Amino acid sequence: MNHTARTAIKRLVIAAAAITAGIGAASAQEPIRLGLAMPLARAQLYDAAIQHGVGDDPDSLGSLIARAGRRRSAASGEDAWLDAFFDVRITTLRAPSNTATAGAWSESTDRVECMRRLARSSHRSLETPFLCEVFGATFSIT
Repeated sequence: MNHTARTAIKRLVIAAAAITAGIGAASAQEPIRLGLAMPLARAQLYDAAIQHGVGDDPDSLGSLIARAGRRRSAASGEDAWLDAFFDVRITTLRAPSNTATAGAWSESTDRVECMRRLARSSHRSLETPFLCEVFGATFSIT
């Protein structure tokens, strides 16, 4: 397993564990505020907070949440909101406002797509076992 794939899986598992344990400061409050209950939604927000930060710049978690909310409100359903968040996040990873992060961030899109595939395959609860397909490899999470 290459370093990028190992890091992606590690971040997904750490995010899931951190959210399950109630750790995550600002990002832990966002799912509550938005009415999001799925562990995968919480893990996605935590992962985004780590990568994008919780500041007020155009690439921050707060900005991503605001843009996703303009596409779909959490009231339209958690699945619909999460899918809109995935869209916004992938767009930002591919074309961030801070061009200095463009190279590294574009490599993260497959990790976010992995989370989207989990959502679409009914693994929103992150209950094991499940498979993660990321960076050209498949990993069994047990």
